[in-house]
Amino acid sequence: MSITFSTSTFCYLHIVSSNMNIMEWKLQQTIYKLEQWVDLNGFKFSQEKTKVIHFCHKSKLHPDPELYLNKHPICVVKEIKFLCIVFDSKLNYKAHILYLRNKCLKSLNLLKIIAHKDW
Repeated sequence: MSITFSTSTFCYLHIVSSNMNIMEWKLQQTIYKLEQWVDLNGFKFSQEKTKVIHFCHKSKLHPDPELYLNKHPICVVKEIKFLCIVFDSKLNYKAHILYLRNKCLKSLNLLKIIAHKDW
């Protein structure tokens, strides 16, 4: 099991474990410690921007982690954008490919409009 913490303009927690209960407990303890540090240093986490994503390749169903920030549940999502890459819970990158496709189509349509003679 490992826990990674990073901070700059954003913050992420990462834990690897085969046991969901231990993983959930460790993450919640880390969140509590972060809440205490934030209170002491005058910072604040955005409840709306805080998300949880559970990466798993297992085929059987199991519950998503229930984590709380300032006694409010943190929203569990199936897709999240991190450093301009869209990750989905199965890590198959289908969501990222669709995101890139749509972004490229918008740029292509703009170029078509600019290059058209009648405009």
